[in-house]
Amino acid sequence: MSFAAKLDKMNAPVLSPAQRIHEVFELFEHGVALKRLSLKRQFPDASDEDLSDKLRLWLAQESEG
Repeated sequence: MSFAAKLDKMNAPVLSPAQRIHEVFELFEHGVALKRLSLKRQFPDASDEDLSDKLRLWLAQESEG
């Protein structure tokens, strides 16, 4: 059975391309927020600015590789 057929059996809602890209961006934002929390746990004494710098470096590293 194809992937699309399995989705149909699950009664998954059919999303428009605009809805799908919106969900992608929401998931990305949630992922960034989770990484920020992880960095805060790793570096509890870091300032918000330091955490933003670490997050920016992490994002840049992920996009290069």
